Amino acid sequence: MSPLELSRAEVALATTQIAYGESLRRLEAARAVLASNWGGKRATFTQATGRLDEVRPVPVREELEARVGRNADLARWSTELAARRAEFRLERAERIPDLTVELGFRSTGLADRKATRYGFGSAGEFGFTRSESGYSAGRDNSLVLGFSLPLPLFNRNQGRIRAAEAMISKVGEQRRGAEAAVHAELTAAHQTASGAYLKAQTLRDEVMPKVDETFQKIQRGYQQGKFSYLEVLDTQRTLFDAREAFLDALTRYHRGVVRMERLTGQALEEQDSESELDMEEISHEE
Repeated sequence: MSPLELSRAEVALATTQIAYGESLRRLEAARAVLASNWGGKRATFTQATGRLDEVRPVPVREELEARVGRNADLARWSTELAARRAEFRLERAERIPDLTVELGFRSTGLADRKATRYGFGSAGEFGFTRSESGYSAGRDNSLVLGFSLPLPLFNRNQGRIRAAEAMISKVGEQRRGAEAAVHAELTAAHQTASGAYLKAQTLRDEVMPKVDETFQKIQRGYQQGKFSYLEVLDTQRTLFDAREAFLDALTRYHRGVVRMERLTGQALEEQDSESELDMEEISHEE
């Protein structure tokens, strides 16, 4: 090996070691973030299970947009709008005063009374009688029924009614803004996942087999003295770049899928199952 080839090999080795160290640090950071999702302060697990290379076609965007109603952010605004409408109905009811009805029993003592009666007796004689009664001698008992209804001549609760109407309009606009943001984010996630899926498929089925085959041929040719070590390094770097691009496409695909599942409130596998059931129902109806 010439000094030039040795120097280039050393540079390639140092660059690879730096990239490897950065990958290890990103891995530790990702493990810590994953552990924090269940309240863990440290990542005590050894590895995360799963298949990064498992990909499937992305559903069409129209199908995903039809399921945006399950989004948690939009559901929050629906609840908020319902609460504001209930508040508006309450304020409208407050403009009509409440009728107050009173029903009770009242008992009062009678005042002192004196009475003198004059008349003829059974024998025809004339005479009189006198009687007295005190406060405690008798009571006046009565049933009391009353009602009152304020007249809203000056205060018809118009200010609070207008405020409640304004809040309904505000919440409605905020909900429409949230819907627009969700649809925009869903479109971006769909494009990311779709593009990453096509790139991963192309790299896996077309690019990587050819690059790997080329590297194997160059390596055998180097052993036979047909190629230089620099040519082997260049071919190997091309192979590593293709593998790195494939891993990057897989990462972007899965991140896009996770975003779409969060925005639709449902896993893509469940959506595909429901779509198959819908198609079966349509075929049975026909």
